[in-house]
Amino acid sequence: LLTIPVLIILILNSTAENYPYLIGVFVVSMLLDFFDGFFARLLKQETELGKILDPVADKLMIFGSIVALTIAAGFPIWLAGLILVRDLVILGASMVLFKDRHKVQPSVLIGKFAFSVMGLLIFIYIIDLTPAFDMEIVKRFLIPLNFAFIAWSFIEYYYIYKQVKHAK
Repeated sequence: LLTIPVLIILILNSTAENYPYLIGVFVVSMLLDFFDGFFARLLKQETELGKILDPVADKLMIFGSIVALTIAAGFPIWLAGLILVRDLVILGASMVLFKDRHKVQPSVLIGKFAFSVMGLLIFIYIIDLTPAFDMEIVKRFLIPLNFAFIAWSFIEYYYIYKQVKHAK
């Protein structure tokens, strides 16, 4: 969570001088996100609070980065909006299920893939902030791939919500 404001500031104020810091902060953020969950599961230290905070932190990092990249680098507004709507619906549904069942629903595998593909697209946009690289062809590939994973994960979460909500 602490790296999110730093990441946003670095994206919005990207220069040749701070570019290495931007890359470093993004990579460290993604690695910390992966390893905190990995070690929590490995060491059997998962908590209900961690199951809530980790996805919220993921969504804040993704959306903060996307908003900054929309402003600074032409990230597609329609894709940013789609990601925001999807994540708000998932968060809202998760709160409803938590209120009804008093249990945090775990992330699904396709949601983790969608997060990874979004992270890769953000990374490509960050790399493309420097004139030394032209990542246009990679972005053209990753944008529809992101759309597909966002749609797929949304459908998967919808079916899980229906199953859990209507289970007795």
